[in-house]
Amino acid sequence: MRRVAIRRIALALVVALTAQGTATSVLERSVAEIFGRADAAVFGEVTSVDSELVDDRIRTRVEIAVARVFSPPGDALPGDQNADARADEIGTADEVRVLTFLAGQLPSGSTTVVDDVPLPSRGDRVLVAWYQGDDLVSPIVGVWQGLWRLSEDGLIDARGRVLGVDDDLVTLGGAERDVATVLNALETALDESGDVRLDDRLGTDDPDAPRDALPDAPSAPEGGDEGAAEGADEDADEDGRAGEAAPPGPAGPPTPIELRVDVPDDEALRSALDDATRAWTDVGVPLRLVIDDEASDRVRIGSLAAFGSDGLAYSRRVADRDGVELLLRPGPDGRRVDVLARELGRWLGLPDDGPLGRERDVAADGVRTGLFPADALLLPDPQDAAALLRVRSGRPEDLDGDGVVDLYDLALLAEAYGSVGTRLRADLDGSGRVDDADVDRLEEAYEFLPASRDAPGERRSTDPGSAQN
Repeated sequence: MRRVAIRRIALALVVALTAQGTATSVLERSVAEIFGRADAAVFGEVTSVDSELVDDRIRTRVEIAVARVFSPPGDALPGDQNADARADEIGTADEVRVLTFLAGQLPSGSTTVVDDVPLPSRGDRVLVAWYQGDDLVSPIVGVWQGLWRLSEDGLIDARGRVLGVDDDLVTLGGAERDVATVLNALETALDESGDVRLDDRLGTDDPDAPRDALPDAPSAPEGGDEGAAEGADEDADEDGRAGEAAPPGPAGPPTPIELRVDVPDDEALRSALDDATRAWTDVGVPLRLVIDDEASDRVRIGSLAAFGSDGLAYSRRVADRDGVELLLRPGPDGRRVDVLARELGRWLGLPDDGPLGRERDVAADGVRTGLFPADALLLPDPQDAAALLRVRSGRPEDLDGDGVVDLYDLALLAEAYGSVGTRLRADLDGSGRVDDADVDRLEEAYEFLPASRDAPGERRSTDPGSAQN
């Protein structure tokens, strides 16, 4: 009877979603940069989303029926060797534009998931700015930053930020969010026909935020491991799954959190990973990185063509392979210590700002969201460490971190039900999808408790080691 009751509650709460994880790291682009860098930008409706297997890779074609076309800024075309191609790509209204993504799901059910790649759904009305190129993991400018879906709140991006207008500035979070007004202002700004401007500020622009200058790095070849970009590395042993060691103990010397990862024999990369590990130990997380060529989780160097101008690191699950693959941009940008530190943290459960990101009030930029400035480092801080240790110290099924597994956790799992990604908090069995198997896991740990007037956040201790184990 107990399990039947829980199952009925779960069915009543479940709302299917298609949101993905946020374990991908990208260079942050301002609104002005997004549209200034784009080869094309349109507003329209998604009429088709089809995935197919091409050269052993899943490609998804997204067709958009164009309702409105936005030209790139005037200073982007003169002297551009690719001007004719850019002009062709701009197109006109009533055309159908096609965007290609290296991710998706085949009719057979075989899936390649790349976190933060924003595959729209048929029927979505979107504003999208993109790069040309069929080999990009995501053609969207800024990987996901240049795509906004039309919602009741206006044009909203993958992080929930609404594109609006403040006075004569098109900006994220602008007070005026009427879609027609925003699109008209965008057109005026891009045509340079009036006083409307595009916001050139970054969300992480905070003069008081702790940052280190981005160090000079030795040059590296721009090629990269093409086979790794296609997920062509050998199969790995499931026993090598990362992050299964015991969490830090409540007393005495902290128990190391062991992370086993398959890493290429690349001295510069391994040195950068050591630096990223120290970035966590410096703020109190006893991380120990173990390089194991039989681990199912792996780090690989991708091809430059797959990353475009903005991608730094992609987290993905390749179809029919175990574990999570961290695909790095070739060269020094893919070995940034702050990027690698974030990716290691996400492997271990560092919460994000999604439905299950309980730390929405802290570290809203940088490490937690995967947005990085081009000219400075954003390393983990004590708040990041506390959030990670809090997750590690509790039971996996305790999604809200209050020390018990109850209705609040069931509601959070229902909120995430149907999500796909590489490191989802509610993906309790590590399959890459929040589904019935995760409901079953939560059922096993569920505790019926008396009703409380206090919300979970008020009941939860701030001590990372206080949650029940």
